[in-house]
Order: sequence, then C-alpha cells, then structure tokens
Amino acid sequence: MSNDNLTTQVQQLIDIARNTDAKIQDINSRLERLETVVTERLYDTRPLWADITPRIEAIDTRTLNIEASLTEVNSGLNELKYLMRAMNDNTLRTQANIQQVEDRVDSLERKAS
Repeated sequence: MSNDNLTTQVQQLIDIARNTDAKIQDINSRLERLETVVTERLYDTRPLWADITPRIEAIDTRTLNIEASLTEVNSGLNELKYLMRAMNDNTLRTQANIQQVEDRVDSLERKAS
C-alpha cells in the first residue's frame, strides 16, 4: 500500500468522523428542543390536573354518598316487602272473615224466612 493511498483513507475516515459528529450534534440539538417542548407542555397540563383533581375527588364523594343512599333504599325496600306481605295476609284474613259473616247472615236469613 502506498503512502498516498493510506493518507487518502485516513482523510476519508476523518471526514466520516466529522460528518458523524455533525449529525450527532444535530440530533442532540433536536433532542434538546424536543425536551423543551415536552417540558413546556407538561407545565401546560399541570393546571388542568390541578382543576380536575378536586372534581374527581368530588365525584368520588358523591359516588360514595349515592352508594350509601342505595343501601338505605334497598333496606327500605326489604322492609316494605315484609310489610306488603303482612298487609296481604291481613287482607286475606279480613276477606275470609267477611265471607264467614256473609255466610252466617245468609244462613240466618234462610232460617227467618
């Protein structure tokens, strides 16, 4: 290999290294700009979360209150079910008693005629 050929190859390697270094610097610059944009956007969304967080907590509280109310309603419905059953039993007994009275009245009317 000649000295000139070796010098040319070394120069080509130096040029490639310079090009690579320039590309890396360009990529670093772009990455820094991107990091800046992301950081700015992050600051833009923080106020949103500051507003949304209390709302979410309020919704959670209301949900717990609704669940407690539903538990009370279910308990009341169960009690109402038993009351309705008792009322139906009483109504049935009352109808049976009325039927007995009517039968006795009919019997007495037949005897009287």
